[in-house]
Amino acid sequence: MERLDKESLLGVQQAELTAPRRDYSVASKALFSVMDLVYGKERDLEKFRVLEVVARVPYQAWENVAYIAMTHTSKRPDFARRVYDRARVARFEQDNEQWHLLILEELTRDQPRSWLKGSIIPQVLALSYYQLSWMLFVLRPKWSYRLNADFEDHAAHEYATLVEEHPEWETEPFDSFFESDFGTYDSLADMLPKATFPNAIAELGVDPGNYIAVTLHRPSNVDDPKNLEKLLTDLVAISREVPVVFPAHPRTRKRIAEQLPDLDLGDQFHLLGPMGYLDFLGLTVNARLVITDSGGIQEETSYLGIPCITVRENTERPVTVTMGTNILVGQDMAMLRHETAQILAGNAKIGQIPPLWDGKAGERIADLILSQAEQNAGQEILVTA
Repeated sequence: MERLDKESLLGVQQAELTAPRRDYSVASKALFSVMDLVYGKERDLEKFRVLEVVARVPYQAWENVAYIAMTHTSKRPDFARRVYDRARVARFEQDNEQWHLLILEELTRDQPRSWLKGSIIPQVLALSYYQLSWMLFVLRPKWSYRLNADFEDHAAHEYATLVEEHPEWETEPFDSFFESDFGTYDSLADMLPKATFPNAIAELGVDPGNYIAVTLHRPSNVDDPKNLEKLLTDLVAISREVPVVFPAHPRTRKRIAEQLPDLDLGDQFHLLGPMGYLDFLGLTVNARLVITDSGGIQEETSYLGIPCITVRENTERPVTVTMGTNILVGQDMAMLRHETAQILAGNAKIGQIPPLWDGKAGERIADLILSQAEQNAGQEILVTA
């Protein structure tokens, strides 16, 4: 997936400004009211720094509960694995929120900050939100997910309004120590919408681990009207059983609008705009299944242990089929439906991470270059990448 460009980021901001807010729960309204009471209703970066202190704790709560649950499910390895996958996406989301906090800390480091409102109260809010999140999760996970969806929706609307209130940020460069980790942006106004790019799981109200992620962009699938109609018709039918989340490439969305204007997608088929790489990775990690025609996603799902169905006749990543979790179905829609049903029934292909997929390829290449240099002392060695 491509990183969101300036136009897409502006689209995210405008979408948040015009979208209606969720019907917030009593607990959510109480949290937002306390924030306004202590820090005022006026929006500023210091208030958003406090918001980011709180933002990561539901994911931390879910991860901790998941690890406890795994200790009681060791006799059911398939269920334990699904619990572990939820813990893994919770860790990913914690890291994502942590970058937001570090950047806001950096942006507000020169602002005066009282000990009580700057340090103590944020931690009290975070601890309270953490306790509520894990208790709701134990009682009924959907309640905890809803609480977090309320929080994410509120934060996204508030950030979009904050950026609109400060047009001067359009020309203020985004210069950060964490730029290499979080991303490079032309201005502060470009960065802030990305910092709150909606969590698709929370925003759509689908349960982590119980949806199918889809990405399709190859001409053989989206440019041929008959193939596109077959694919979309089957995916919509599948979505009646389990939600489908489809962040579509602009070209794909255009083809769907042009060729299938009357197709009824239903309530559980979520056709979204493009996502940045990290956002889509978060969507992938917590999916029950990924249906794709992308080469790179075949590798990522195999590494993550996520079932993958590839709508292509062949693949340049054959190891994902022979050893990983990938299954090729080509244009055979009956096979697509069959394999999807098998995975949803708990009969997913068990893959393994291929040898040498250990993140140490760079070290091995460096060792090989040094070895060649020692063997050919005094000679020039040309290295290209």
